[in-house]
Amino acid sequence: MSSWIDKDNTIHLTRGDTMNLEIKVNHKDGSPYVPQEGDKCWFSVKKTYNKDEEYLIHKEFDLATMSLFLESIDTSSMEYGSYKYDIQMNLANGVVDTIIPRSVFILLEEVT
Repeated sequence: MSSWIDKDNTIHLTRGDTMNLEIKVNHKDGSPYVPQEGDKCWFSVKKTYNKDEEYLIHKEFDLATMSLFLESIDTSSMEYGSYKYDIQMNLANGVVDTIIPRSVFILLEEVT
């Protein structure tokens, strides 16, 4: 299986492929964050960082497993190239935390 994300949080994904990316979230003291009922986590992709631009991908993902799953359909109609993404948690207690700040999402050409 491929590794989709590198140390600078850049995601490399071949267009039309599926991706199941486990997200690890820790408190400042290093202890793992345990999701609470009512917490939500969002993965958002845009062409640029512009707040007025529409989302190309905007998915809530499974906090029970802390896994982001992209289906083939999520990227199959997108153009190859570089996009921007972030991952934001909206906690049930009202705290909003961008756990992966603005980073690069590269959609690669498929060969087969």
